[in-house]
This record gives sequence, C-alpha cells and structure tokens, in this order.
Amino acid sequence: MPQAFVRLTAASSPEFEQLIAIYQDAIDPSEQKTAAELAAMLADRRYMALVSITDAIVSGFSISYFPDNAEFWLLEYMAVASHIRSSGLGAAIFNETYRAGAMRSCGAIMLLEVDQPGGSTNASNDTAARFRFYRRIGCRQIAGLNYVLPLKSNGAPPPMMLLTYSLPSVNTVSKSKIKNWLTILYGDVYHCSRTDVRIAAMTAHLPETLLVLPF
Repeated sequence: MPQAFVRLTAASSPEFEQLIAIYQDAIDPSEQKTAAELAAMLADRRYMALVSITDAIVSGFSISYFPDNAEFWLLEYMAVASHIRSSGLGAAIFNETYRAGAMRSCGAIMLLEVDQPGGSTNASNDTAARFRFYRRIGCRQIAGLNYVLPLKSNGAPPPMMLLTYSLPSVNTVSKSKIKNWLTILYGDVYHCSRTDVRIAAMTAHLPETLLVLPF
C-alpha cells in the first residue's frame, strides 16, 4: 500500500477537500472548527498540517499548533479515513507528526486534547478506541487535571483529558507551567480571554507539582 506524508500549506490544494471530509466524519461535531477556520490555520505559520497519501488519495491527517516561544506544541487534530482505520496508519501519522514537530520545536513537549472514554454521545466518535490508541502509543496523563475544551461550535464538548508525549517522557510538571499552557491554548488556539475563569477553575485545586503518568 504505497504511502507518503505531505505538508499541506494551502486550502486551494485538492487534498484540502479530502482532509475536510475525513475531519467532519471522524471528529466529534462539538470539537470541530469550520472549514474556513481550518483554511485560515493552513495559512498561519504557527500551524503544521500533514496529510497521509495512500494510493494517490488522502487517507489521514494531523494538524499541529506551535506557539511562539513556548515549551510545548499541540497536536490539535488527527484522524484516519474510516475505511482504513485499525490498519496501523494512525500510529504512522502520529509518529511522523511527532518526528516533524520535534525537529521544529526541539525539546518541547507535545500536548494532546483527548476525549474521556464514554464521554461523547456521537455514535461515530469511538472515544474508547481513541483512548486505547493513545495509551498504547505511550502518551501520558496529567494527574488531577480535568481539561475543559473552550469550543462550542456545535454544542458543549465532551469531557476531555490533556495528554503529553515526549521522548524521553516527563514524569512531573509544575502547576505554574500548566497555567501557562492553558493560558496559551485558550488565548491563541481558541481566541478566548487569557484570564478566562475556566483556567482558574481547572488549576485552583492542583498541587504545586503534578505527576505525569501512564494511564
């Protein structure tokens, strides 16, 4: 099965429409951005979109965000076409995304926003399978942090987790660093206030040092 990874930089490319089709099928509607917002992301130098090409068509993709002067980057979206899921392609896309991201932001931690198992009411959103995938691939959970996704384009998002991935893995993270991550995510990725009350609510009860654990 011939496969290649291609950097997508313009919404005018034919691969973008194929990416949108996979995105709308695989991502919970409450977590989706509009096609226009995705197109704007491609034009933003802080974003990196990779598509997997299998037999000359887009079979999967990832979209990552790299904030300026930060110690993390965000794997914002990743999905595989429905007819080719459970084939190992998801792991290949993840690994290629991390490889490219680690080269671009050396030493930074990759963050992932992931649905809690069973939290979605969308039948096509297999949260349990996605949870198992990220556990199997070696992602870690920030203990005690209940992440609130600040996106309500199609209803309230399901309960979420904020995961980390890095080589080597990190075992602890400070509360102040978590606050900084959340402030950047809310302000830059979702265009919310950097003093959004949900940031304080998520961090108020946290200890000064949090464990980052396998799950």
